[in-house]
Amino acid sequence: MAKYSLDEGRRLVSAARSSIELFLKDPRFEPEMVKSTLKEFSKPDGVFVTLRHYPNEVVRGHAGFSEPIAPLGESLVEAAIAAAFGDQRFVPLSHRELDDVVIEIDIISKIEKIGGSEANRLKRLSLGRNGIIVRHGTNKGILMPEFPVRHRLSKQQALEEACIHAKLPESYWKQPSVEVLYFTSQHFIEETPSGRVNEMVMNKLHAPRRGAANS
Repeated sequence: MAKYSLDEGRRLVSAARSSIELFLKDPRFEPEMVKSTLKEFSKPDGVFVTLRHYPNEVVRGHAGFSEPIAPLGESLVEAAIAAAFGDQRFVPLSHRELDDVVIEIDIISKIEKIGGSEANRLKRLSLGRNGIIVRHGTNKGILMPEFPVRHRLSKQQALEEACIHAKLPESYWKQPSVEVLYFTSQHFIEETPSGRVNEMVMNKLHAPRRGAANS
């Protein structure tokens, strides 16, 4: 995965918000309007967009692509619109709510399949660094790297949660027939709705720390 600068991260988050704003004004708007401003983000990368209520950080929408199926700029716009209006857990975002949510994006690195024993899968997982994908047949569950940190999960609990997201029994990550994959990501997030964007990293206490890219 390319290392994106903080300025680039800020541009991408701003584009995600613009996409949502334009869709709210007219659901028939042409996404190419925003995609055309992101031509330099031509490298295919997976990306997820998450909306969170501010300041309680409760998720309001989440969508994206784990695989690099299109240029990052194009995938970002599609993910932003899907997070705001296509997450089936929620009703579509309203004009009023947009001013009360922060936008965050995760740019996904190359995904690595983790085989072997239960012990190896635990050993290879680095909390705060690795995201998790659990896949079995048509069932798929994804955890962003920050999820276990936010919820103070152990390695085993994180793998169990990924199974739950995949609608599988929580112990299925132990089965050799179940695919377990790890990835890393760059995580950019607004401090406040429409506010300053920083890159989030994890400190040694496994707590979110924002603004590290400026230090």
